[in-house]
Amino acid sequence: MAEKNLLPAFMRKVHPRFQTPHIALFITCGLMLLLTLTNTLLFLLTVNAIGTLLIYIITCASMIKLRKMQNMAPAAFLLPAGKSIAAISILFCILILSGSTGLQLLYTLCLLVSGILVYYIAFFRNKKQAIPTET
Repeated sequence: MAEKNLLPAFMRKVHPRFQTPHIALFITCGLMLLLTLTNTLLFLLTVNAIGTLLIYIITCASMIKLRKMQNMAPAAFLLPAGKSIAAISILFCILILSGSTGLQLLYTLCLLVSGILVYYIAFFRNKKQAIPTET
């Protein structure tokens, strides 16, 4: 993320000896410590599983959408009944997610939104910097 400028400038600084974005690592460790100290392991594992299921749902839905597109190169491998399998997978994920509590879903949503915000802020900031100015 640091190499692709997806972090604020102060977090991209690389340690001269270890060649790691040390400030970003310290901030990440601090956030993880805060989450660990304020929640139970089971709650955090559940939030992680919910996030993983949401990503899987997005992946399955994308596969269905991409199969419908006409202007795509032919796939190297097509799973027989792939669209049906993806749709059934989405339904199973929703079924599993229905067992989550509202607090778990809200917590996951907050974490996902914060991650998306960081990504798009960095994306638009980099896009602005890449636009050449007329002189």
